[in-house]
Amino acid sequence: MLYTNNMNSMDYLNKISSETKTKPTSSSLFSSKPLRIGLIAAAALAIFIIIFGLIKNNSTSENDLLETLNLRATNLTTSVDAYTKHVKSSNLRSAGSSLSSVLESITLNLTPELEAKGLKPEKPSSKILESETTLSNSLNYSLESGKLNGILDRTYAREFALQISLLLSLESELYSETSNENLKTFINTSYESLKTLYPNFDEFSETK
Repeated sequence: MLYTNNMNSMDYLNKISSETKTKPTSSSLFSSKPLRIGLIAAAALAIFIIIFGLIKNNSTSENDLLETLNLRATNLTTSVDAYTKHVKSSNLRSAGSSLSSVLESITLNLTPELEAKGLKPEKPSSKILESETTLSNSLNYSLESGKLNGILDRTYAREFALQISLLLSLESELYSETSNENLKTFINTSYESLKTLYPNFDEFSETK
């Protein structure tokens, strides 16, 4: 026999049929209005938690922005000072010197802000250190390649135009994030200085 335990084929089919009739169907499961409302509320709550988590993960804290801007300015100062002396264009060298001064001013003014928050300017978080080191290495590689290939001036102008635009974006983000009025005032001054310098790099032409 196909089915054992004193159950023939017909008994087995009758048992299955009986169990099927007693099981709640999907329509009966969701027919209760309170249950439907509860399920909808639970789904809405889940969606809210997911969206809130995404927003939280994508937002950058003021501390992170301070550390990033400070380390970015420090690294850029090193790069601009290392290559400005090799630039042929006197106008570009002058712009590089001015950029160096603005960058030094950034680190000088951000240091007390970081320390006031219990942060060490020379020891940023490992995540920020890693990303900023990668960015700095990429910049220095491009500048060194330009120098070795005899096209440093145009490479220098292009790269620092890009770096200034990134700094402007970073300062704008920090300005929006902070409630510190003194910091806002400094950022506004630094922003205007960088914006004034930008055309010297972005519009540079070796034929001028």
